[in-house]
Amino acid sequence: MSQATPISDAATTLQGELRAHDRARYLSSLNAPNALRSGLWGLLALGRELDRIPQSVSEPMLGRIKLQWWVDVVPGIIGGRPPSHPAARALAEHAEALKPHLDALRDWIRAREVALEALAGADLAGLERYAHTTGGAMHVLMLAVLGVEEAAATEAASHVGAAWVLLDLAEREPERRRDLADLAQENLRQARAMAADVPVAALPALLSAQLLDGRIRCLQSDQEIPPAGFGAYLSILWCGALGKY
Repeated sequence: MSQATPISDAATTLQGELRAHDRARYLSSLNAPNALRSGLWGLLALGRELDRIPQSVSEPMLGRIKLQWWVDVVPGIIGGRPPSHPAARALAEHAEALKPHLDALRDWIRAREVALEALAGADLAGLERYAHTTGGAMHVLMLAVLGVEEAAATEAASHVGAAWVLLDLAEREPERRRDLADLAQENLRQARAMAADVPVAALPALLSAQLLDGRIRCLQSDQEIPPAGFGAYLSILWCGALGKY
């Protein structure tokens, strides 16, 4: 009988954080093989860390310094010499899978620079570009951990990740809430249009889309978004068994 792959200390730390603060994508990641989950958790946790930077600094230069620090440590992560941050250590466990995507990792980090100054004044097209270069890029990097290279999966992952960011922006920008929710809905439509050509191995990067439809409906109708109950999370596991997102 084969034994389950042990979870590293770094991955255990991230598991608790994501279970509490990004439960939909955490549950989606559980559809991945045990050995690959820590890489998905590393990306999700680093994404949370990067997203907090523009909101936590008093001036753009401080944000750029923090972002540049992460850009500078990427080669160490890929080379097996990560800093002590648990997200970095979890990603280092998947260095071989991520090595061909060194530039993509750096670009994903740098994409937050837009949020340091220009995001509030961006038009809808600019916000959608930002969503794809941040959330979309993260979901595409998740495919790298999963070993999925198909173009349809890459496009679907970019749209799902962008939809997450657009909905987060919609909740912070009441005056453009409906427009951003509509954009998120269109991104989900495009992601699902690729479903027939998306391999099952890509599902851990896509299944979290199941919890976005309800958020979209609430935002489009100016209703309060209720906390997702057990049934909503169960739908992720059920759709994973069905191969749907």
